[in-house]
Amino acid sequence: MSLLEKLADDPRQVVISGLDENKLLEEAKQIIDPITKAHSVLDEIYVDGLTPSQVWGQVKLVVEGVNEEIWSDKWEDVKSDDEEVSASESDQNTEDQDVGEQKVEDGAEDESEDSAESEEVYESAQEGDELGSDEEFYGDAGDEDRNDSDSSVDVAPPKDAFGLNDQFFSIDDFNKQIMAMEENQSEVDLDVEESSDEEMYHYDDFFKPQVEEKQTAEQKKEKKSKQSKAVSFDLGEDDYDAAFDSVMADFNNSDQQLSTFEKQQLQLQKEIQALEAEAVKEKAWQMKGEVQAKNREADALLDEELEFDRAAKPVPVITQETTETIEDIIKRRIRDQKFDELQKRVVSELADFRPSKKVEVSEEKSTKSLAELYEDEYLGKQTDAASAELKQAHDEITALVDKLNYQLDSLCSAHFVPKPKERQLEVKVQTSTISMEDAQPLTMSDAQTLAPQEVYKPVSKVEKDEVRLKSGVVMAKAELSREEKQRLRRAKKRKQHNERKDESKKKRVVKVGQV
Repeated sequence: MSLLEKLADDPRQVVISGLDENKLLEEAKQIIDPITKAHSVLDEIYVDGLTPSQVWGQVKLVVEGVNEEIWSDKWEDVKSDDEEVSASESDQNTEDQDVGEQKVEDGAEDESEDSAESEEVYESAQEGDELGSDEEFYGDAGDEDRNDSDSSVDVAPPKDAFGLNDQFFSIDDFNKQIMAMEENQSEVDLDVEESSDEEMYHYDDFFKPQVEEKQTAEQKKEKKSKQSKAVSFDLGEDDYDAAFDSVMADFNNSDQQLSTFEKQQLQLQKEIQALEAEAVKEKAWQMKGEVQAKNREADALLDEELEFDRAAKPVPVITQETTETIEDIIKRRIRDQKFDELQKRVVSELADFRPSKKVEVSEEKSTKSLAELYEDEYLGKQTDAASAELKQAHDEITALVDKLNYQLDSLCSAHFVPKPKERQLEVKVQTSTISMEDAQPLTMSDAQTLAPQEVYKPVSKVEKDEVRLKSGVVMAKAELSREEKQRLRRAKKRKQHNERKDESKKKRVVKVGQV
């Protein structure tokens, strides 16, 4: 008895110690090797140099291949059985169709006998449509249960001799149409391909399923009995809507006797609801403020009266009243003989261009500096030729008058009269060779060029509550701003830090010298 047979009888022996794994793998190889090549990519089960898990993995691969082939064979058998069943059903349908055609041919012989009955049924259906009520169409059968019938089911009409007539079909009319088509049709194209099943129209696509009247009544009774027995606490949306409508009907019931106050409250509630709905709904583009063309309908401005600002004064509209007032003013001024109104101004033509009036502008750079130009303007010097000639003439007149006075004095005096002293004025410019600014006037005093510490000499002595700034100015601590105080504090700390640093360097040098 092999190890595999023992394990099949008692699987608990796998746990028992002393089981030879190599022998077990050899037996598995002997059993699986005959079917390995046919059902897997392996030629045989390899055992040498492999672990047991690897060997069992090869076995699993072979077993899975066998299972796939077995399942595929079974599915092919099932498909073949289905095809045979469908073929048998199609044969049966063709036989039933042949039997139906044979019955129609037999019934054509008795057409004269049954035509009256079929016409009566068809006419009764038309009369029922004209009356518009189910009771007259169905006779005494229309009771309360019929009114509660299911809307998804139609009741079948009474059967004819062949069982082919219904509410929408009559065998007599169908036969007449077929005969007329056969007479008009000379040739029949037998090669026309039939349309696919997807393009065909079926009866169920247009009409409800037909059920016998007795069956519908029985189904209703069963349905009512089930509904009466079953107790359901789950309410649908229709139940909630019906309950809500019934509650709102109590508030909106106009037939109920309401007091004047209640009527006023109802009217007020309706107005509030209308105002809330109007406030919530989307506003028209006229009420949205500044609206661009893309945010309003096309040609929406044609029906609107817009107000906009004009750049010019609008022309007044000439009406009969304005003309009468103007005529009255003219008549009154003529009567009073007032002709002092302003003449109408007419824009004259522009003066001709004269090249002589053209101003020549020098393109050369001025030799005078800006300071010299300001100085000339300040002192009022005139450098033009006319002023120079006038000054020269004045000087000549003054010299002649002085000469005349001298001669008169010498004739009238008994002693010698010296000549008058001539005034000699020499202007000396005492300025530094390097000026602080190019635009500085030459007449500026030296006091304006001094530094602040040269003009104001600070006090050398500093009190307790005073501080000397870097510029040398002495200020009280209360006068200092917050930024100045912080700046002084940082400077003081920086000074202390530098002093400590110097002291540490000196100590270090002393220690090195001692060593």
